[in-house]
Amino acid sequence: TCAGLPFRGVAWPASSPYLTAVGGTRLTLNRANRRTGEVAWNDLPWLSSSNGGGASGGGFSMISPRPPFQRGLPLPGKRRTVPDVSAVASNLPGYPVVFAGRWVVDGGTSAATPVIASAMSILSAGQRRRGRPPIGPANGLFYGLDKRSPQTFKDIVKGNNHFRKGVAGFRAKRGYDLTTGLGVPQFAVLASRLPAPGRPLAGRGGLPGGG
Repeated sequence: TCAGLPFRGVAWPASSPYLTAVGGTRLTLNRANRRTGEVAWNDLPWLSSSNGGGASGGGFSMISPRPPFQRGLPLPGKRRTVPDVSAVASNLPGYPVVFAGRWVVDGGTSAATPVIASAMSILSAGQRRRGRPPIGPANGLFYGLDKRSPQTFKDIVKGNNHFRKGVAGFRAKRGYDLTTGLGVPQFAVLASRLPAPGRPLAGRGGLPGGG
């Protein structure tokens, strides 16, 4: 649904082809802090929407045409789709953050989005330290790496983003889907796969959002 409204849709600015749209996952870890499972974010079975429950957004833009980096996706139509990638968004357990001098728990794609942005900023700073240009709009990079090195992403294949009764959601599946996009970037792998300056990636790419 679009911001919880009773119809399918996606919200701007995430639907803009000039931005990276970030979906959400729910991650489980063992005592050794290793991933034991990760599914599309949907906390509604445990938390009400008024108490932090939510689900990963996803779907088709009503306005923006499908950008070059998304050409070839096995989806109908010619419109921009979201999300592009995902990160942990569940409020179970959520992110501990300081707000107005107090510790609170935060979650949702409002938490997942800055996780992706921060990681890409760190990678970009590393590029600059090596005398290389910073990373620009990342969508061309993401989709190109998915085509060339799919291990760059943790593919999320379980879960759904059904949020409101009467509005069908989407299910996670192998490959790109309308719940978690390409999946969760594995940033150590991504860092090792960054192309040299002036060397385009094969596969989906091009502006807007070129790597």
